Amino acid sequence: MQSVEIARLSGETIRALARRSPFRWLAAALADWLVIVAAYAVFLFCWTRGAWLWCSISGLAAVVIVGIWRHRLSILGHDGAHYLITQNRALNHLLSDFFVFWPNFLYTRNYERFHRPHHQGLSTGIDLELQHKALNPSMWTLPLSPQDFRRRIWRSAIGGNWREAMLIMEMIGPKGWRDLVGPLLWWGTAMGLLGITLGLSAALAVQVIWTLATFTSFITVFHLRMLCEHHGTTGTYRIQTHGLARLSCFPHGEDCHLEHHRYPAVPFFRLAELRRVCLAREQGRGQPLMSMAEVFQRLASISTD
Repeated sequence: MQSVEIARLSGETIRALARRSPFRWLAAALADWLVIVAAYAVFLFCWTRGAWLWCSISGLAAVVIVGIWRHRLSILGHDGAHYLITQNRALNHLLSDFFVFWPNFLYTRNYERFHRPHHQGLSTGIDLELQHKALNPSMWTLPLSPQDFRRRIWRSAIGGNWREAMLIMEMIGPKGWRDLVGPLLWWGTAMGLLGITLGLSAALAVQVIWTLATFTSFITVFHLRMLCEHHGTTGTYRIQTHGLARLSCFPHGEDCHLEHHRYPAVPFFRLAELRRVCLAREQGRGQPLMSMAEVFQRLASISTD
């Protein structure tokens, strides 16, 4: 499927839509972190009172919530890699690193180097996203039948797709000891404060939940999103999502991915407005909207062989 051209907007329109707002980005990041902290708070409340049944239940819930909301934060980090937080590039990277990348032992600049060729040569030999998928073919081969889809998602949900998470770290993770300074300071401070206030065992439990979330809930929603963006096409699907799918897999305007590729200078909080403007200009002649179900039906009907 070739990507259909979408509306060409005037420079004045794009400049208006491309206005940055570090306060809106920061508000979104803090809101996502508030959910993560709340999930941990419930778990630690049960932990410190020895309520082991409720501790197990809240711990499992925390693994799911932490992974999903870390994925939401990763979409905000994507804006950071496009310099869409603030015009001050040093501050842009500091905010993106502190709130998104350092907690995952990553750096904005490393992700930027990985992501830039994806925009410069989508679905070509320089697209590192394609190289990433080629390293783990068992999760990306097509056709994707409904049975294969359920198997892959279940496999991811129980941690069987750990290789995908390790490949992400290999491709955009630390490239030297300097890349460890920020993450180690971040986690050293967090673990130190938790250890002082709640004890070493509670601090270690927090880290265990974070790690489990990486290999289960995070990689599951990551995989679902990736399937619905470019997989099985040389272009970009124009999807429309609602409810839980938007909350978990396509937060912060990520379901407007086609519009993002056409106009990558528009920050996340104006992507929905960008789509409305484009659809109005196209008057039904542009690339149609698809649901996730329609994308999966397409993936079940094509082959990469």
